[in-house]
Formats: sequence, structure tokens, C-alpha cells
Amino acid sequence: MGKLLDKLLKEDRGVKDILIEMKDLSELSIDLAYSSILFNNKEIAREVLEIEDKVDDLKLEVLTRAMLASPNKRFAEQMLGAIRIAEITEEITDLAGSLADLVLSKAHMQAFLKEVFKETEETITLLAITKSSKLRGKTLFEVDELTDADVIALKRKNQWVYDPEDNLKLKEKDQIIAVGDIREIRALKKMNA
Repeated sequence: MGKLLDKLLKEDRGVKDILIEMKDLSELSIDLAYSSILFNNKEIAREVLEIEDKVDDLKLEVLTRAMLASPNKRFAEQMLGAIRIAEITEEITDLAGSLADLVLSKAHMQAFLKEVFKETEETITLLAITKSSKLRGKTLFEVDELTDADVIALKRKNQWVYDPEDNLKLKEKDQIIAVGDIREIRALKKMNA
């Protein structure tokens, strides 16, 4: 544990920045966990577990930085709020990991969960970019502007990129996971037809 703490503390960043990263990762882990169930994708499920481990490390970093930064009782009390946020965010990511475990364990609830997720307001889709796709050559920012769907993951040449940059251009044979309401997903699919 000492080596991990030394590694974490070498980076010069504040608790606020760490909490923001934890929040972003917890949101991504939930979306990916649902995706892993909907598409029965073990690779995505394993990525959720890796994110879960990363958030565990970040929580440890928040706790350590909070303890080291507390010069007095008042500041220490203020840090309790940050510590609680870190704990809750880590719990959310743990729950996403539990969803991903369902895919990895071949649980029989998977068909039931797929049906449940189909009834939600926000939906998730997996698309392969075709040669004739109007999405080909567009940046993810442009895709968002055109469809309002949010691309949360992209697979290119057998490599997944999670939470890809907005300036990334889509290429033929890319696979994307996108979230949005039914209207947004329809618009995305229509552009890929």
C-alpha cells in the first residue's frame, strides 16, 4: 500500500480534481455496465471492473490527501464532506461492478435485465460505422450536435476507448456505444444507415 500511496501523491492535484475524476468515472462505469449487459460483452464488463479498481485508488488518494492537508479541526471537518462524496462515488462504482459481474458470471438474470433496460427513458446502442455512413469522417462533437446522442465508447482496431475526446473522427468499421433518448438514438441510426 505504501508504494501505491507514494505513486498517487507524486501527482500535484487537489481533492476537488480527484472528486471530479471519480464522478466522471462512476458515471462512465454505470453506462458501461448497462452496455455490457445489453450487448453481453465481457470485454466491456472487464473494463467496468478496471474502472472500479481505479476509483478505489482515487478514494484512497482522497482520504490520504484529506488527512495530510488538515492543519486544524475546522479544516478537518470540512474535509469530511469530501471524504463522504468519495465514499458514495466509490459505492456507485462498486454497484456498476456488480452489474458487470452478472455478465462475467453468466447469470440467468441477463435476459430479464435486457428487458428492464429497454423500458428506460435513456437507451444505449452499439453501432458499427459503415462505408456509406453519414457519420464517417465526423467528429464526436459533430455527431453530438447532429443527433444529441452521446458516444461513451469507441472500438477501433480491437481497442476500446472509453469517454473518447470530442475531436475524434469516426472511421469506417469503428464501433460506438452511444446513449440518448429514443429520438436521439433513432437520429444516430438513421445517419449510419
